[in-house]
Amino acid sequence: MSFASLVTSPPSDLDSYLASNGIDKVLRDMIQKLGEEKPDDQISFMIAFLDTHRNQESNNKDEDTDMDIGEDIAEDAVPEVYRNRKRRMAVSSEPNGEVESIQMVSESQPKGAETNQRLNDALSSHILCSHLDEAERQEVFDHMSPISFKKDDYVIKQGTDGDCFYVVDEGELEVYVNTPEERKMVQHIKTGGSFGELALIYNTPRAADVVATTDVKLWSIDRVTYRRVLMNSTIRKRKLYEEFLNRVPILAPLQNYERLVVADALEPVSFGMDEVIVSQGDCGDVFYIIIEGEAEVTQVDREGNKKHLVDLKASDYFGEIALLTDRPRAATVVSKSANLRCVRLDRARFNRVLGPCEDILRRNMEAYHKYMAKQI
Repeated sequence: MSFASLVTSPPSDLDSYLASNGIDKVLRDMIQKLGEEKPDDQISFMIAFLDTHRNQESNNKDEDTDMDIGEDIAEDAVPEVYRNRKRRMAVSSEPNGEVESIQMVSESQPKGAETNQRLNDALSSHILCSHLDEAERQEVFDHMSPISFKKDDYVIKQGTDGDCFYVVDEGELEVYVNTPEERKMVQHIKTGGSFGELALIYNTPRAADVVATTDVKLWSIDRVTYRRVLMNSTIRKRKLYEEFLNRVPILAPLQNYERLVVADALEPVSFGMDEVIVSQGDCGDVFYIIIEGEAEVTQVDREGNKKHLVDLKASDYFGEIALLTDRPRAATVVSKSANLRCVRLDRARFNRVLGPCEDILRRNMEAYHKYMAKQI
């Protein structure tokens, strides 16, 4: 295949240039793989293919070990798990333009209920996981790998590059900060503790030594895996939320890109059994979509009689008029699940990301008049 034939006004030496650098083979392999796999997201697939090729080339050129452990540590102080390990390719932590190979992501390793509970106890309120919903946290836990160190092993060496975050499953460690004047112990970490979280966010040198004071068992996750897990989760949620939003008549005038903006602005929220979500007569400014579980809608009429209106389930929504007006809620919505999972959007956030809802509805005047007259 001549690549020059695929390009408008190609340079005369294009094919020979690509062949001399081996690029023609890479492009052919990528096109063949693309045809075999037929991915939905072709651009991401090609980026991942090229990044994997780059990493393989670099590994072939450099088989030296690079353990993210300082060169001044004695060989016998380096844990066995790190010895003879091939160099790990650096990954830029720049938020824009970072490319991460799918092959570099650690495999999912589902854990038992007891281990999951320990990880949840350690991380549910941690800055890295507190914003995640239960399913996302579980996915992070599933991608954490076990690793052990002996007493006096350096888990982290100050000044070295690092890309792993650790949770202590068993044992104890001490954290030391070294300055020209002194070596100071600043923290003692026990079972259930964690350290190294900045490595998942920034590509900066380690700020301290972390040394095992007993034999320790840790759970670890690296930066690439953590980001890939969250990226995949975000993409899945965005598609799911976009499908739900397509069913909401008040949002019908939205363009596709605007619907994606709203999807990204939705906030997860949970309710317990019989918990009141919306009360009839209250002023409301929040719109809800049910992700999992069931809810009941009731209304008290003018005679004071309570009547059942409808049962809501996954993908149903309520309170959408709150994006438009301050009218009191026309009904009460109560959770009928032990863990009712919803996403919510308040009027202030909607206006912040897209502008006043009435401006959008005015694109379709019939819908605008319908909702302005609606008594919900």
